[in-house]
Amino acid sequence: MRKDIIIIITVVMVIFGGGIYTKTYLQTSGDKIIEELRELEGEIERIREESNAFENYDMELEKKRLKDMSNRIYDEWKEMMERWSVIVLHTEIDMIGVSLISMKSNIRTGNYDRALEEIARSIFLIEDIVEKERVALRNIL
Repeated sequence: MRKDIIIIITVVMVIFGGGIYTKTYLQTSGDKIIEELRELEGEIERIREESNAFENYDMELEKKRLKDMSNRIYDEWKEMMERWSVIVLHTEIDMIGVSLISMKSNIRTGNYDRALEEIARSIFLIEDIVEKERVALRNIL
């Protein structure tokens, strides 16, 4: 009888410990990529304002910088995706990947309005995943 209780308590502790570790990893890695997406979003807004304010504003250097930022974010996502795929449904991961690819494509073609939409979509999806994977009674039931 005593052994059974110890085994049950150990299993429950492992489940909650794993849940806490998973939540912490998803939260920190999700926050990191969200921060970078928000930084890219801010840069796009800044560049759009400056290009509207100055008639002869040279956009080529800024376009390259945005492309580099979006490529770096996507590369980081690909690394994160490998770890997240163990925890998160693949369809949700795929939706983020598609959104980030679309973001990169829109930045490359200069369609910044559409790129901002994809950034917002990616942020929403990442935040939603982190919330759904949180260890909470609402998510367990």
